[in-house]
Amino acid sequence: MDSVIEPSVEAKLAPAKSLLSEYKYFIWWTGGFLIVSLIFGGIYLTVQQGLRQGANDPQIQLASDISAELAGGASPTEFDSVNKTDISKSIAPFLMIFGSDGKLLASTGKLDGADMAVPKGSLDYAKSHRDNRVTWQPKVGVRNALVIVPFKGTQEGFVAVGRSLREVEKRETFTFEAVALLWLVSMIIFSLLIIYSKVAASLK
Repeated sequence: MDSVIEPSVEAKLAPAKSLLSEYKYFIWWTGGFLIVSLIFGGIYLTVQQGLRQGANDPQIQLASDISAELAGGASPTEFDSVNKTDISKSIAPFLMIFGSDGKLLASTGKLDGADMAVPKGSLDYAKSHRDNRVTWQPKVGVRNALVIVPFKGTQEGFVAVGRSLREVEKRETFTFEAVALLWLVSMIIFSLLIIYSKVAASLK
């Protein structure tokens, strides 16, 4: 009976080694692309979230303070304003006070000359979670960082304090452009290093 000669392990791995050798520079570039993209993507997301969450800070304080006053018996009309801020034009903070039924009781802001309302679901969420922090867009191009805090005492309702995200979004855009530029420069440098390595290896 004829004997069968099994190929060695090295012989079995030879095609795979050849394939890896042929595509190693592409593999290096792909790995570098993923790593660099993850690093700069993480940097952008961290800074962007810091900017966005920081946009809530003044509203959190105002909503908490006013809700405490209302729970203590202050009248919503004390916080009403005759000369209301047009939130589509101003970046100043604005206030809205709603009753437990969601009806607007007082406000310092308006949109296109009319009073505003927030979705009832946003009020319900604030009631069950102590507050609600959302990006509120009552109209295309009008985006606000809105904080809703419920109050309950001698009366019950909700305080909503908002502020335009216009300036924050400008900073977010600047951050994105800066990070994208740094990512591009890093990828160009990395690609040049890969090309140099490949050329140097071919000259040996």
